[in-house]
This record gives sequence, C-alpha cells and structure tokens, in this order.
Amino acid sequence: MPRERLTFRQRDVAAALRAVRQVGLPVKEVTITPAGEIRVITGPPSAADEPTKNPLDKYYENPPPIHKRVPR
Repeated sequence: MPRERLTFRQRDVAAALRAVRQVGLPVKEVTITPAGEIRVITGPPSAADEPTKNPLDKYYENPPPIHKRVPR
C-alpha cells in the first residue's frame, strides 16, 4: 500500500513559527489541517491552556530529605 503524499513539512511549520516570532507576537497554538494549511494563532496563553497540577507536583517541588544509609 503506497504512502499518502505529505501535505506539509516540518520546515514549513518552523518557517511559519519563525516569521510570527520575528514580528514579536507570542504563539498560542498551531493547527495543521488535513489539506496541509498551517494556522498559527497568536496571543498570550489563557488560564485554561495551562496544565493542572498533579498531586505529585507538590511532592517534587519540595521533596522530603533523603536519609543516608548508615554503614554497619
């Protein structure tokens, strides 16, 4: 079964992101349609875009001290 023709390349996305950043706009989201259209959405990330904290995040931010093994 032959592979489908690629609709975009990584360098196309990289060039689009580089152009947006060059004019000083923050990148919020990148969407690529099945037809290969690259859409770059600009703007600061919203609170909904930030990941929620896992209970383990609190543990790793301030881990308990590690006790050294005492030789016998």
